[in-house]
Amino acid sequence: MPPPTISLIVPVYKEEFLLREALASVQAQTFQDYEVICVDDGSPDNCGTTIDEFVRSDSRFHAVHHRNAGVRGARNRGLERVRGEYFLFLDPDDAFCPDWFAAFAKIIERDHPDQIRFATQRVMPETDWRKVQPPTFPKNPVYTAKGAWACCKALWPTLATSEYPIWYVAWRRDCFQAMRFRMNTKFGEDTLFNWWASMLTNSVVKFEYPGHYYRYRWNSGVFQSVSAVGRARSYLYAVREVLRLTWHLRGDKRLPFPILSYTPVIWNYATPSKLKRLLGIHALLGGQIPPCPARLVRYIRNVEQGKRDFILPAVLTRVAALFLLYAIEGVRMWFCLAVERVRGK
Repeated sequence: MPPPTISLIVPVYKEEFLLREALASVQAQTFQDYEVICVDDGSPDNCGTTIDEFVRSDSRFHAVHHRNAGVRGARNRGLERVRGEYFLFLDPDDAFCPDWFAAFAKIIERDHPDQIRFATQRVMPETDWRKVQPPTFPKNPVYTAKGAWACCKALWPTLATSEYPIWYVAWRRDCFQAMRFRMNTKFGEDTLFNWWASMLTNSVVKFEYPGHYYRYRWNSGVFQSVSAVGRARSYLYAVREVLRLTWHLRGDKRLPFPILSYTPVIWNYATPSKLKRLLGIHALLGGQIPPCPARLVRYIRNVEQGKRDFILPAVLTRVAALFLLYAIEGVRMWFCLAVERVRGK
């Protein structure tokens, strides 16, 4: 069979209650030239059975069952099976508007860029995607960047603040299929994928088209408790990745000194506390009770009261990491300038 235009990768683990809705939103797409690769990540519930039902009823759906390896391992297994011209990711607790694939198809036909970036709508868990008002496709893009330097300038603001996950990006398979998610990090895999993908991007288009529905849920990764030691370890891991990226970009004229551009990521690497606080207040005002009220209380206490044992180690680690990066970059800049002076003589 000829390859489809779009391949969708859905990593699945313990999401049997929302998985059916997510896959139904895919079946409701007005653009039909796609395939869906559902990766059952050793889920102990009925997710595997649900996936098999869709596979039997729709030839565009494909199932991959394997041992639990985390979301990174599941996405990597999906990348091995991709056949489409472009590939996308969908978390099993989210959904799409019916014209989501059609919007990507318009840009693919018109520009054929390396990356297509849209937007998202954040909705509460009980929201039915069928009742959400579909967005209108805008006439003009936010930006269209062609060439390595132009793409770097366009992507840097979102990369530096870690505010652009992979859920509403279409990736051209020829450029990115060989990439894999880092297996030795507990969170922030989207950020790291974006960093390394920026090296391969030579054309990108972004539209404000929020056709992806992101569900806030109390048991999602956003609300998982992370100790101060765990946060410090993640910051140091981010420092190492920035240094590795800098080494790979040596001699690249787009970013002569990449560390100076990517250090803001270190400060914003953790899930923003503001998001947790706003979400908690929104839920309380709406009269909703989260499944684990103690978790919400703990986050509000940590964020608003600013407990020393929670915040101080993370802040000190961030500051130390930034000083380390700037010191390394300062030495490198001094060395480069010294070499240029010698050559000039």
